[in-house]
Parts: sequence; C-alpha cells; structure tokens
Amino acid sequence: MGNDGPAPSPLRDEAGLPREVYALLAQANLLRMRGRWDESVDNCMAALRLAPDSPSAQSLLGDIYENRGRLDDAIQWYRMALDASPDSPADRL
Repeated sequence: MGNDGPAPSPLRDEAGLPREVYALLAQANLLRMRGRWDESVDNCMAALRLAPDSPSAQSLLGDIYENRGRLDDAIQWYRMALDASPDSPADRL
C-alpha cells in the first residue's frame, strides 16, 4: 500500500487550503446574490487573507464587481484568477 503523504488535517483540505476559505466563499456568494455587496467583498477578502492565491475568491470578486457594473475592477479580478488557474474554463469565459 502506497503512502501519498500525510493526511489532510481536520482544518485543511487535500490541497492544504484552510477549510474556512470555502465557508467564507459560500457565504460571500450568498451575500452577492442578495445584493449585499460590501459584506460579500469583505468575506472574499477574508478568504484571500487565508489563501492569497485562491482563484475561487478572485473569480467571485470579479463576479461581484461585474454585478455592480464595475467592469474594470471585474476584469482585474478575473485576470488574477486566470493567472492563478490558467486552465479554468469558467474564468477564461
């Protein structure tokens, strides 16, 4: 039986990201859908403090700014997401 390295801790996923990142992003997306823009941005920024290169957080920030009509800001966040994850079909679109 092979050993693929240490098992993820209860606080981190297989990629080593803090599990809290996913909770923050889920809440940020819900807040975005409710039009609570500032709170949504705050949650994304908190997720980025825990996982600075998170393409999911960067892409969600792009969505938030796009929804608000701030297209220059949206493009900047989408580009950062693509830089972090160039093979992402969603971000490429």
